[in-house]
Amino acid sequence: MEWLSIAAPVLTLAGVVFSVVWTARSRRPEQRVAESTASETALAARFDDASQLAQYIREEVERQVAPIRVELQQVKTESHEMNDAVRARETQLWLWDQRGRPGELPPLPAPILERLGLGHLASEWPTEPTQPRQ
Repeated sequence: MEWLSIAAPVLTLAGVVFSVVWTARSRRPEQRVAESTASETALAARFDDASQLAQYIREEVERQVAPIRVELQQVKTESHEMNDAVRARETQLWLWDQRGRPGELPPLPAPILERLGLGHLASEWPTEPTQPRQ
């Protein structure tokens, strides 16, 4: 829902522009000429045409979305690291089981356990199977 707080000002600006344009176009031609408001004049002075307005809106949206893109990339990177670590461990567990459970139980790497909030398990990780394979 963070995107909503970022998109709200942009959508509000777009809504104001849309309402001004809609109001101006829905009046009779003689009313449009007679009722040129200060906000329309200010808007017209700021943006020469619709393409400049569209460019301004795109830049504003990009400026507000940029921090979220960075955060999303960090989350994706961390997610891939976690998935790779768990996938590698599951493969190690499968091989360990298929080979008769020799040696220690393969643990997740300590940094991954720390990230998952399970750092206390790094020192307490079981090294022997609880039930030997029969």
